[in-house]
Amino acid sequence: MRRTNNDMYRQYEQETADNERLRRENASLRTENTELRRRVKKLEETLEERIARAVEGAVAKAAAPLLVRIAELEATVASKDAEILRLKAQIDKDSTNSLNP
Repeated sequence: MRRTNNDMYRQYEQETADNERLRRENASLRTENTELRRRVKKLEETLEERIARAVEGAVAKAAAPLLVRIAELEATVASKDAEILRLKAQIDKDSTNSLNP
């Protein structure tokens, strides 16, 4: 009977030690999990920032020649408008409103 009690006590001590070891391991894993979640979140944010910067750069690079071309076309339109106004003024002149017949 005494041997059975000793065996049961040793088994209890072993189970208690295993339980404590598992609690420490669980706490350690929870801490590691929290840290890994924080790092993943930071990486995702960094990745989103990098993607946004890359998109902005690509758009700016693609838009630069277009902006130059638009400026050129606007200048052409302005010169054509001035020519149209000059020609209209010339057409509207007759002997009543001009010195030339």
